Amino acid sequence: MTSAQQLGRMSVLRKRGVVSILVAMCASRIAAGMIPFGLVTYFASRNDFASAGFSSTIFMIAVSLSGPVKSRIIQKYAPGVIIVSMAIISSVAFCLCIASSFYLHSTIFAFLLIALGAISAPPTGAVVRSAWNQISGSPREKKILHSIDSVMEEAVFALTPILTSIIWVSIGPQWGVPLGSIAGFIGSYIVVQVGKNSDAKKLFSINRKQSQIEQNESCRNRGINSFRLYFSLKSVGLLLPSLGIGISIGTLTIVLPAWASSYTKSQAISGVILGVISLSGAISASCGDRLSPYKADERKKIIYYGVPLTVSLFLFSIADNIFTEVLSAIMFGYGMTPIFVSSYMLVSALYNEEFHTELNASLGAAFNIGSGCSTAVVCSFIREIPINILLLLLALVAFFLCVVAPWVGLRSVHDAEVAR
Repeated sequence: MTSAQQLGRMSVLRKRGVVSILVAMCASRIAAGMIPFGLVTYFASRNDFASAGFSSTIFMIAVSLSGPVKSRIIQKYAPGVIIVSMAIISSVAFCLCIASSFYLHSTIFAFLLIALGAISAPPTGAVVRSAWNQISGSPREKKILHSIDSVMEEAVFALTPILTSIIWVSIGPQWGVPLGSIAGFIGSYIVVQVGKNSDAKKLFSINRKQSQIEQNESCRNRGINSFRLYFSLKSVGLLLPSLGIGISIGTLTIVLPAWASSYTKSQAISGVILGVISLSGAISASCGDRLSPYKADERKKIIYYGVPLTVSLFLFSIADNIFTEVLSAIMFGYGMTPIFVSSYMLVSALYNEEFHTELNASLGAAFNIGSGCSTAVVCSFIREIPINILLLLLALVAFFLCVVAPWVGLRSVHDAEVAR
């Protein structure tokens, strides 16, 4: 990294509240990493792969469908109170869901509590992504903040599968979800408290008292703009790569333990491979634009990084040893995180500020929908269809969603729009 780049990052990190928010978000994201994988490991440890896939699907779909709505509410009313309240309800629900299954042996009740916990989980990450747009004073600072945030996010996601696996083999698989949910509550609470004293305090301190006329006008505009927001060609091109990555991660979460059972002595090694993906993603994002031939065109960067991501899935399909699996994981992470960074940059460049939090949440929702649906489908067919065939089909889907979709949907996006 050049001295100019180092100075740029240091000047951004010195802005009020940036470091504190980044650290707090690490704790908040522990929940996002540990809960879905913890649900899978808990039910998989009981050899109940159907419940493992179903629980993960419930979590992902509930988080996805509620995410944009929760972000809209948070941005309009009292963010601090709402985020903390959501975090409390979510944490209690996830703790009770494991208790009901472990002690009461009630899987249905556990599924209902999983849905409640997911619906009430605060979209803290989407709010923080919007905070970076307020804190940054230029597109370059914005890119630095999103990159640093993505690096730390992937670093957390690199550790959470390993941490969940350690919990699995040490004190028991039933502890991963409760411990992750408690960490998520602590992180969200700290983000709110720090955010109120940061350069993005306006985002965390919106006044509840709006006139009824303003609220009605906002609702009318929202009805019109929501349709345009999600069904425009550029929105489809923006959201589909996140959907493709979610489908890939969801499939790998189920397939890797099955692969580990066939080629290694422990299913827990699958957590290490998932951790390698996130670690590779963190390293790729930390290198910035130096790994891409396209420095200013975020659309072309999404397409460029979609290619190694697709190739990695093909390598996963032919892997019969741990070396090839790790190589595939490194390639997947190399393409994954820069796609997210470019997507967040396009949100702030192509949409009005009032939609930033909702679009940031929608990117996460697209990922979660893809992950949840693919988990359910793969769990249904994993005993009938060979693993390598499933992964080959996944590579084709990823190529369409991560390469073809942004090439078509974002073809009208110009460098000038991205740089504004």
